[in-house]
Amino acid sequence: FNETGTSYFHKSIGGYHGAKLKRYQELIDFYLGSEMMKVRQEFVNKGISKRPEVMQQYAAATDEAQKGQIIEQFFQTSNFDSVQLQANLSPILNMLNVKYFVTGKGVPATENMHTNGAVWFVSKIKKVNNANKEMLELGKLDTKQEAVVDMSLLDKSVNLNENYSVDSLASIKLVKYNLNELQYSSKSKSELPAIFSEIYYPEGWNCYIDGELTPTFKANYLLRAAIIPAGDHSINWKFEPESFYLGSKVALIGSIILLLFVAFVFWKELKSTVKELSSKEVEQGV
Repeated sequence: FNETGTSYFHKSIGGYHGAKLKRYQELIDFYLGSEMMKVRQEFVNKGISKRPEVMQQYAAATDEAQKGQIIEQFFQTSNFDSVQLQANLSPILNMLNVKYFVTGKGVPATENMHTNGAVWFVSKIKKVNNANKEMLELGKLDTKQEAVVDMSLLDKSVNLNENYSVDSLASIKLVKYNLNELQYSSKSKSELPAIFSEIYYPEGWNCYIDGELTPTFKANYLLRAAIIPAGDHSINWKFEPESFYLGSKVALIGSIILLLFVAFVFWKELKSTVKELSSKEVEQGV
């Protein structure tokens, strides 16, 4: 969370930026830090057994600093691509669609087989009435099946039930990914809540189902969510910030006024020059 190298090459949940979303930082403090430590310990427990020489070095270490150096070197030189993590080890990381764990620059990444994916349906909504309860409930969820929603922020146009029936053939998936537009396709026999592994940002991101603007809501403290009707549908998220379009219009009007002003000044100078030349010709003729 304090370097930018990884994010230059990959989509990353970490990285550094001078302006970080407060909700995301709170998620890091509450859950991500501890889950990453659990994942790290899982790698150590399952990987170090294959490196008896490292176990001997670690056992012979006399202080914590030396042990830390041995573990760091172990991570940089060990291959964890065959390590299978526990299914319930990192529900928040799974919710953020973490597909790979990178342990070192010279070793293959470890695939996370339990990630929730880019989008998924849930069968249960836990309703709370403030952000604190939402954060606390998030740590108790099976994020693949459940979601928590702060009802105090829910738009009145969204009607949420507590339980939904997700049939075995129901599916929703990411079809197309662009910076300003995300396209999904869905299929279900009944109306279902979908959780999108993207940051909720209502000041610009709009959701369209089959071309019609659809109400959305925040779930799991910082993710996007929407109620998807029964049937086959195309879902598009588009970034359409009003401030950008308003600013573009103001800038366009300003540019037009500036060009008209420049044209007026040019025309006035040209007229003055022509008049001056005409005067001189008249004087010379006299």
